[in-house]
Amino acid sequence: MSFPRFATIWQLIRYEGPLSLISTLTFFLPDLPIFCRLRGWLGRPFIGKCGRDFQFGRLVRFMHPGKLTVGDHVYIAEGAWICAIAGCRIENETLIGPRCLLLTTHHGRENGSFRFAKGKMAPIHVGRGSWLGANVVVTPGTTIGSGCLIGANSVVSQDVGSNTLVRPASTQMSPIRKS
Repeated sequence: MSFPRFATIWQLIRYEGPLSLISTLTFFLPDLPIFCRLRGWLGRPFIGKCGRDFQFGRLVRFMHPGKLTVGDHVYIAEGAWICAIAGCRIENETLIGPRCLLLTTHHGRENGSFRFAKGKMAPIHVGRGSWLGANVVVTPGTTIGSGCLIGANSVVSQDVGSNTLVRPASTQMSPIRKS
């Protein structure tokens, strides 16, 4: 019989447990700015590195938050799921829409099966001032530049340059005009 490593237990006690408790205890509060700020203020000590004015909505799931870096004025909407096992950096003034998935790991395939195959692990970086619309999926090893707009329902599986609009239906990228 094997026992979990000490680091895994420490990760659960130091980071994931308290964040899950905060999410559970504040679930009944609506996603109004004051309550999102309250969740962020309560959760801030349990994120690896966290800037000022961090806010998150209900049902946000953090996996391995000790490896998560969050800048100033970041908002994560209801139902987002952030897996930071390989490291995840979200820069200042970033908006992450409802039900977004930021995944730093995924399953591999070996001998026709996904069950026991070794997967890919790589960090994610989301640049300053970017906005990820609802239901966006960001895959391992992806860098999203500063000032990007990732349209709802997009899957980002390659690096995106700064000031780029990613459209889901055609998965085309185009520059954003200066305003």
